[in-house]
Amino acid sequence: MITGINLPFQFDGREFHIQVEDLPDLDTLEVRVYVGGAILFQKRHGYEQAILGIEGERPKEEAIRDEMTKLVKLIQAAIQRGRIKHPEAT
Repeated sequence: MITGINLPFQFDGREFHIQVEDLPDLDTLEVRVYVGGAILFQKRHGYEQAILGIEGERPKEEAIRDEMTKLVKLIQAAIQRGRIKHPEAT
């Protein structure tokens, strides 16, 4: 199991917390967005294509970490575009 990503993210004067966690038994990453401890958004993302044909533990770990980073950037963009909204947004 790879250590996940926990990232506070400020947008429009509001704070979100993005978390990405590896679920290795499922070859899946789970991403959650929290606001004040409550889950605002949750989704699972399979990474089987990202590791297909990769040999060795370290290269596989690097590919999974790259997928985690991509997910964080996608979630940040979704927040900025208003697709994931803070509950206090007007």
